[in-house]
Amino acid sequence: QANQSILLIIIQWTKFTQNLFYASEDNGLAALIYAPSEVKARVSNGIEITVVEETGYPFNENIRFTINTKEAAVKFPFHFRIPGWCREATININGKKYDAYKGGQIIKIDREWKNGDVAELVFPMEVSISRWHQNSAVVERGPLVYALKIGESWKHVQNKDWYGNYWEVYPTTPWNYGLIDVLHKKPENEWQKWNEPLVPAEAEQIQKAFQVVKKNWDGHYPWNLANAPIEIKAKARVFLNG
Repeated sequence: QANQSILLIIIQWTKFTQNLFYASEDNGLAALIYAPSEVKARVSNGIEITVVEETGYPFNENIRFTINTKEAAVKFPFHFRIPGWCREATININGKKYDAYKGGQIIKIDREWKNGDVAELVFPMEVSISRWHQNSAVVERGPLVYALKIGESWKHVQNKDWYGNYWEVYPTTPWNYGLIDVLHKKPENEWQKWNEPLVPAEAEQIQKAFQVVKKNWDGHYPWNLANAPIEIKAKARVFLNG
């Protein structure tokens, strides 16, 4: 079972990596998923380029692409996906602002690229609240959903069934919290969505209710409590049983 799990993880990461860049039908290149990487591609009339992508995304806001080519200059379209959660993204070329774009679209920069040119995407990440079952509040920042930091006690359970032994996890710290000092807006009717977009004043109120703590991250596996690059602090109250 452990070997099967490891194999599944390897397959998923391989698929993720394979889908970072795409060749576009207009003889250009498209970056649709973001992660530190390097790709060799042919653009324009078959000219080979190398693109190096540097980023701490999805934890950090900046994504940097460096274009390397043996030619003096290569003209080709570079497509970038602006995620739907981003209200307004900025693209800088060689340190200067190129343009700003609304989220939820794929944009194209068609220009002459010189060796060493740098395109930088900036996706401002704000804390937001979405409402779900029974008005439960979900804390989000950028593309990620955040969870309460809960202490864990692991218990190994002996089992004679075909699937064998397994682990149970029990909380060692309170988990039944409710957020306070956070905007609470009820729907006008039962069909209105809880997670409808906020107006700017409401979004600003939410930013003041949370503190984003950015920790030093060396790029190693971030998906555990020890290495998590981001923490979000908020005021909350424990709900008593009953």
